[in-house]
Amino acid sequence: SRAAAKEGILYVKQVEASTTIFSSVTANIARIKGMQQTQAQNNSTVNVCTTRLTSQRAMRYRDRVPEKSFLWSVVREPVSRLVSKYYHYGEVQKKSGTYTTKLSRFQNFIFNLEAQDYGYYFRSLAVNRRMNPGQKEHERDTRELLESYDFLGVSERMDESLAVLKIILNLDIQDVIYLPIQKAKATKAKLADGSDGGFVDYFDRWKKDECRPILKPDIPLEMKEWFYSEEFEAFIEADVMFYKAVNASLDKTISELGRDLVEKTVKQVQWAQKVAEKECQNARFPCSSQGEIQKETDCLFSNVGCGYKCLDEVGTKLYNDPEFQALL
Repeated sequence: SRAAAKEGILYVKQVEASTTIFSSVTANIARIKGMQQTQAQNNSTVNVCTTRLTSQRAMRYRDRVPEKSFLWSVVREPVSRLVSKYYHYGEVQKKSGTYTTKLSRFQNFIFNLEAQDYGYYFRSLAVNRRMNPGQKEHERDTRELLESYDFLGVSERMDESLAVLKIILNLDIQDVIYLPIQKAKATKAKLADGSDGGFVDYFDRWKKDECRPILKPDIPLEMKEWFYSEEFEAFIEADVMFYKAVNASLDKTISELGRDLVEKTVKQVQWAQKVAEKECQNARFPCSSQGEIQKETDCLFSNVGCGYKCLDEVGTKLYNDPEFQALL
């Protein structure tokens, strides 16, 4: 549902910040908690814990009830997020060109088409008011955002973030395991002129009957050098500041929970995730690893929560696995 919600588990999606993975975890938590409530009440009607996976519209949650909701999101290193966004949504594979023109197209994508990306996290995560990063109140805005959320994770620290989430919400291991989108099998994309493009990373459901190839980022030296220019650093300064603050906040949370407990939980998450990816490798996604549309999938919806039935079975097996039990 897209309706505003005041209760439940509320996740704010950030473009190209491991969104599918964390959306899947959020939806799975809601599904499992609903099933547990149903069993506890001996009810024939299946309950579903209220959840929302809102894309960049955190202000929908400004009227939430803190005691009855859990608001969270995940951030990604700003440069990596922008590069990933370019390779996902830009015109990367439509025409060939030199490294210089690749840089030119990237700059055009950043400055002309995506001007709203300056201070992206402040714009997309703001809950109580609209933030204007152009006012350069980054420290004030950072404090407000950190206080607005129950938890903010870091994409590059996925295992730690999921371990902390598990501890905070007292979750079971099957609540925080997931299946990543299937990687393409050594496939090259075709450019508009018929030449080979870069290697395909994975296929994404783009239209009703189309799986679009998403290329593996191929960053030329000129682009890497531009990342250290004053022009680009000024463009990402706000997001870099917030990203560092979220990392520091995660470190603080880990210290408060106890580093030993978190590290122990990380090992559980990593073990369970490895088993899940092995046992559930045949799960059907909207797009196959060859780029074929699969109308019948094993997902909760779209590409979210894929392989959920298999993941439930993995969770049951793990609690009967002596090696996993030794990690508890």
